[in-house]
Amino acid sequence: MRPAASQRIAPDRTRTLVGSDADEDEPTTSTDGNGLSSRPASRQAPPPIPSPRRSQAREPEYTPTPSAGNRRGQPEPEPQRVRLPSQAMRQRPYTRFAWTNLPKVPSSEVTLMSRVQGVLPADPHAAAAAVAERVQQLLEHPCVIKLTHVFLTKPAELRKLVPEPSFLAQLALAPHVPRGILDVELALAHALIDQLLGGAAGEAVVLRPLTDIEEGVLSYMMLEGFKALAPSMDPERPKLRVESALRGVDEALALLDPEDPLVVLQYVFSVGEVASGYFRLFLPSAAVDAAQPSPQSADVKLRRQKLFEAHAERLSLVKDTLRAEIAHCELSALDLRGLGPGDVVLVEEPMARPDLGEGGHCKLRVGLGQRGHWKAKLDVGESGLQATLEEVVLGTELPAPQAPAPAEAPSEDPASEFEELPGGRTTETTLPSNPWEANERTNVSSSSGGAESAELLNDIPLHVSVELARVPVTAEEVVALRAGQVVALGRPASSAVELSVNGKIVAQGELVEVDGQLGVKITQLVA
Repeated sequence: MRPAASQRIAPDRTRTLVGSDADEDEPTTSTDGNGLSSRPASRQAPPPIPSPRRSQAREPEYTPTPSAGNRRGQPEPEPQRVRLPSQAMRQRPYTRFAWTNLPKVPSSEVTLMSRVQGVLPADPHAAAAAVAERVQQLLEHPCVIKLTHVFLTKPAELRKLVPEPSFLAQLALAPHVPRGILDVELALAHALIDQLLGGAAGEAVVLRPLTDIEEGVLSYMMLEGFKALAPSMDPERPKLRVESALRGVDEALALLDPEDPLVVLQYVFSVGEVASGYFRLFLPSAAVDAAQPSPQSADVKLRRQKLFEAHAERLSLVKDTLRAEIAHCELSALDLRGLGPGDVVLVEEPMARPDLGEGGHCKLRVGLGQRGHWKAKLDVGESGLQATLEEVVLGTELPAPQAPAPAEAPSEDPASEFEELPGGRTTETTLPSNPWEANERTNVSSSSGGAESAELLNDIPLHVSVELARVPVTAEEVVALRAGQVVALGRPASSAVELSVNGKIVAQGELVEVDGQLGVKITQLVA
């Protein structure tokens, strides 16, 4: 009986199984010499070839998605397999990149740039808004002033920075100091003058030098702007003023020291849709140094407060302690090392006696406390010790230096300058001009004198403070402290006190009185 046509399979279409990945339970296809298949009719078409199983040790591979041509029935090309970088390749050593073309900036220029802040107002945004408001009243258009660039240059580069023609003016920051230069973009100057004199907005402007009348009009506008700026500046500082107009870059260079670098402050000035341009201030470094405010001035305090407010979030992450001190004393390093339990350290100038239930005053310090402290009133309450802030005392508190010993008068007896030798002979005693050369002249070895020289360190005085308590605070909380605020120290009046050196606790003890003088009896040493 001849098999059905549906069971006829060509030899080249015989299904090939792939190694161990083939299903062992599925019968293989066999053919006879006539190319007839013994597979039943119910399984005519071969199932799709399963993909080989990937070993877990192999690297991951990437197979692209089928293209549009494959979806239309075209033969699918063999996928490209991309090998990803192995773990060993990702951990290979790397070479550091060396920056070779970085500009070299002298430390003097870095210091000068940091001192530019002393020339600017404590609140630059408020000062710019005040000047813009005054100019807006003159021109009847909204104005915006913004500082865009601050950089250093040399006077020799002034010719490249200032185009010709331009409007230049001599600017005085303070009396008897080098003058600065004010440069206003010529197109901006013409637009401001035309608007102030009633000209039509948006008209084409010919860039020509200003006439004397136009220079007077522009000088009046600058004078009004400086008057609006005055309340934002330190009252102790001289007011800015424009002395005279300059006829060109050559006249400006004649006022400057060729060796003195210039600080350039560039501003953008916009007057609604009428005009927009820039003006620049060229300030010599000598003028910047002379215009620095006093460290105790209100301008510096306001500037510091604005800086703290701008970085309040960062200050909240800085943690420290607020230390309450009521007395201090000085001990040598040898005496400090010799302290032990039961010893009494007498203190000087106690500001309070909490051991007797009496209040007084205390000093609240942060960190080493060398820049100053809060002076506070100490109260002994039922809930414990409390400190009420009174005022901030700035400055370094160091022991007063001792006056040098008077030099001995030279001896009138010439024989005293000679040393008597055996046999009645005398010789002149020569002292070394450099005291560090005495070791070489006397042939004293460093090994024999090292231990003796180390004993000299025992005479170094150490400042020891008596602390009542330490309150954990953040830098943000320290900045927010105000006069009249109450700080709870969190300790009763009868609690132990601590001795500290440079902010480090070295011992604990209790307050005692010895012959009418306050002291601290050591109960425990702190390593």
